[in-house]
Amino acid sequence: MKADIYLILALLLIVISLAMAVFNLKANRNILYLSSFLVILGLEGTLSWFFHAEHSNARIFAFFFNHTAPLYSLKAPLLYFFVRGNIRDDYRLSAVDFLHFIPALIHLILIVPYALLPFNEKVDIVAFILENRHLYVHTDLYYPYPHIWNQYFRSVQLVVYAAFSIVIMLRFRKQTTELPANLRSVYQSSSNWIFLLLASFVIVGLLQLTMVIQPATGNSPMQAMHTVSDMYRYALIVYVLIPVILLANPKLLYGFPSFRLPAVKKPGYFLTEYETEIPSGSSYSERISVNMDTLFTDIKKLLDIRQLYLDPELKVSDISELLHVPAYQIVLCLSIKAEKPIDVFLNEFRVKHAISLVKKNPENQSPEILGAQSGFRSVVEFERVFRKFTGFSFRAWYEMTITKRKTL
Repeated sequence: MKADIYLILALLLIVISLAMAVFNLKANRNILYLSSFLVILGLEGTLSWFFHAEHSNARIFAFFFNHTAPLYSLKAPLLYFFVRGNIRDDYRLSAVDFLHFIPALIHLILIVPYALLPFNEKVDIVAFILENRHLYVHTDLYYPYPHIWNQYFRSVQLVVYAAFSIVIMLRFRKQTTELPANLRSVYQSSSNWIFLLLASFVIVGLLQLTMVIQPATGNSPMQAMHTVSDMYRYALIVYVLIPVILLANPKLLYGFPSFRLPAVKKPGYFLTEYETEIPSGSSYSERISVNMDTLFTDIKKLLDIRQLYLDPELKVSDISELLHVPAYQIVLCLSIKAEKPIDVFLNEFRVKHAISLVKKNPENQSPEILGAQSGFRSVVEFERVFRKFTGFSFRAWYEMTITKRKTL
């Protein structure tokens, strides 16, 4: 398997990571942590390709080599913050959380002597490494200790953080067992994919650890490099797996639906009163149920007060922006509480509006006018939806309800 494939996959991982950050930021700000993690992982994979490829450009490699090393100590904390943020439905970091970035800060300070070297001298160092890969672990990179220790630390760090993230995911999964079956299935599906993603990162960490241990502990440097090449091929398989997981189930990027309304009302926010405080001591399932009930009430209140359904082009994203709740959570809330998709839910409001117009003005019996006034795109759609909800055509309903009442 050529190293070129590894480069393509590493670059693909970076592109996918940036794209998912751009397109999913509104739905789940925790995606910034996962995206940053994967971009750094992709950058690390790209530089790994430079190291293993037969004809690497020493000047390009020298531009990145060791300068980006402090970033690699950020991977594990970013992965943990992604998992924890999804569980809590809160992307914010506390002051204590910044302690996780101390290793990266220390590493940043330690690369200063190397960073201050003339660029041509860095190119010479990189060229020597590319010509003598089996001596890489013995190369002086101006650290106060063997530089291979950094890679030991990062590999162990990734395994520990990923394993701990799996543990908190298992605990979280137990808290969701009392959710309604249809909602529980959403949580289980997303958590299963996150488990798979975390497992792949544990494998990445173990492979990286194996790759750095071999040259440092092997009796024969050349034999150790052959083992490293084998590990490199195994890592390629994992790099294939990561984009596949993300593309196979993009819903895991949305996080777990909490149905939580914004804690602070923004200017122009239409709601007058709603409950934001959840009783202390309540279970996770109870909190989610309260949030979902409140959101469902506010969706109906919003539609009723502002009559948004009168707009034939109304989209779920419009409701999402007004309520400051991710669109997918609104769709999921309606599918559970109303047991119907949003288009059917909106059409109910439209039919009720049309009926109220007729009752207020019995002379208003034109399906074309009523349909337009009630948010339907065409008279055909109005007739079809009206029959579906009332069981009668508009004309038959009018004769039975309005005309009969006039006669009486």
